Amino acid sequence: MTKHQIAQAVGDDQKLSDQQPDWLERLRRNFDAEVYLPADIWRESLSAALLWASDNKVDFGLFHEGGAIIIAHFGGDEIYLP
Repeated sequence: MTKHQIAQAVGDDQKLSDQQPDWLERLRRNFDAEVYLPADIWRESLSAALLWASDNKVDFGLFHEGGAIIIAHFGGDEIYLP
């Protein structure tokens, strides 16, 4: 039995499975600040943080990376997420 392997070059917008694509990294870099939450956070706590951000008209993006959920937002030190 022979083992076949397909090898292809990694392009600009294609990365290894454990890395985010370049377009997603560029999008994430547009935000001023990030809040890192553990991936096993209670869903009620995550919902409360997202509702607070929405109610206070905070522009944000939600990302998942490794063992963390990341809320990237505008406002830097001026706005504190709960």
